[in-house]
Amino acid sequence: MRFNSLRNRFLLLVIIVLAVTGVMTTWFAGRAIGQRFQSYIVSSQKTSLDRLEKMKTIVPGMVELMYEEHKGWSEVLPLLQQLSDLSGQRIILFDDTEEMLLDTGANSEGQPSLEEIDGTILPLYSGSQALYITAINQALLWAVLGTGIFALILTWVLTRGILHPVEDLTGAVRRMTSGDLKQRVTVTSKDEIGDLAHSFNVMADNLARAEQARRHMVSDVAHELRTPLSNIRGYLEAMQDGVVERSCEAINSLHEEALLLNRLVDDLQLLALADAGHLPLVRHPTQVGDVVEKALQVASLRVNGSGIQLSVAVERNLPLLDVDAERIGQVLRNLLNNAFAYTPQRGKITVNAQRHSDSVEVSVLNTGEGIPSEHLPYLFDRFYRADKSRSRATGGSGLGLAIVKQLVEAHGGTVWAESKVGEWAKFTFALPIERQGMGD
Repeated sequence: MRFNSLRNRFLLLVIIVLAVTGVMTTWFAGRAIGQRFQSYIVSSQKTSLDRLEKMKTIVPGMVELMYEEHKGWSEVLPLLQQLSDLSGQRIILFDDTEEMLLDTGANSEGQPSLEEIDGTILPLYSGSQALYITAINQALLWAVLGTGIFALILTWVLTRGILHPVEDLTGAVRRMTSGDLKQRVTVTSKDEIGDLAHSFNVMADNLARAEQARRHMVSDVAHELRTPLSNIRGYLEAMQDGVVERSCEAINSLHEEALLLNRLVDDLQLLALADAGHLPLVRHPTQVGDVVEKALQVASLRVNGSGIQLSVAVERNLPLLDVDAERIGQVLRNLLNNAFAYTPQRGKITVNAQRHSDSVEVSVLNTGEGIPSEHLPYLFDRFYRADKSRSRATGGSGLGLAIVKQLVEAHGGTVWAESKVGEWAKFTFALPIERQGMGD
């Protein structure tokens, strides 16, 4: 039996409470009953003494009248015996020679003697009265014991029902700490214990997804790094073997692969800094319209000859935001690059910026195939591609949207995606208007 167990400690507490309560109840109730019964006995004895005094005054005269009326004791003695029986008092009768003619005390147990009548009546309780008090105390004691046993059984049943889910949860947590992330507990109630079990299951699901994502990320990182490295190695080996001439085109191709590799490493470093909370942000009051304009200047170079229509709608008099303009520009460029990758020829990309309540929302909408709803919750996960058929060359590395999420959240904002399959996809991020006095 473990005394550090919550159930055992709870039962011990109940036993102590019941014991103290039972002793105090029995003592106070017994004392109160005893005092009340003692008052009743004293009152009854005072009444008996009063009747006795009256009889001591009345009976001699009655005896004298009855003796004169009946001219002898033969009929008087039976009458006196009846009077003693009815009154409950002892009557002793002597004649002139002090010979005892009648003593009714011979048939009346517990009646006081002549000396006791003139003095103090002892004892206060007779034998039957003491037994009555003892019976009451025993009844109280048995009532307390019975109630205590019932309370202990009920407490055991209730604590078992309450603590059994906690014990299951504790066991699942211990197994999870050993690396078993498949542990789940059954939610059997809707109370606080049920909420705790539900929260544990949600946490376990998140940990399992995080572990799976970690494994996938390691595999994806290796794949993303392997591709440009393989290209660089292939070109260099071909040059060494004389298969490929050392031309400007070959060198430019190697340079592009090196840049791609460098961008991938930079993206991974940025995500690592964001995860650790060490991402440097150079904040200053910024007009969102200026950030949008600079991002569109770069994006417009890709529009030429693509047949894609690019439009912008920025609300006037937007408030200044305390942000890192370069990082927010990177967010917008990543969203535009993603839109260009999935917008067909003669499609349309629209950038919108407007104030909404206590934040400024910037959205990038592109026409096209759209995104199925089952993919929307995972678009901002690292290396996730809704279209698995797209390669790194056509669909990017899968880090652009993950970087968008990290940079926006680092500014205290939120980002989300919406889509209508077959028509459009829309990515929106909201930045809070935090500081006072920046103007509207």
